[in-house]
Amino acid sequence: MTSSIDRSASERIFSNQSYEKTGEELKALIHRQNEMDPYLRVRKSSIKSLRSWATHRQAEQRRELREPQASYAEAFWNGYVTALDEVLEMDKS
Repeated sequence: MTSSIDRSASERIFSNQSYEKTGEELKALIHRQNEMDPYLRVRKSSIKSLRSWATHRQAEQRRELREPQASYAEAFWNGYVTALDEVLEMDKS
């Protein structure tokens, strides 16, 4: 965990930078995103590999964590693996 001193230093750096965008800049950004290919091309083996890693990481956290963190981690990894399963299922259709 970071200390409160580290956190406040990072917050100062972040807040000193100007991230405000004008309406025209935001519209241009949205149009640029629409021009990109809407389909993400990923090999099926990569998704299977990611799913395998996720299930191993889930098992590790089951052994490492105690309640209440264990419940949160379990819910996170269940959702993560389910999302990957749905991506693999979409590929079948």
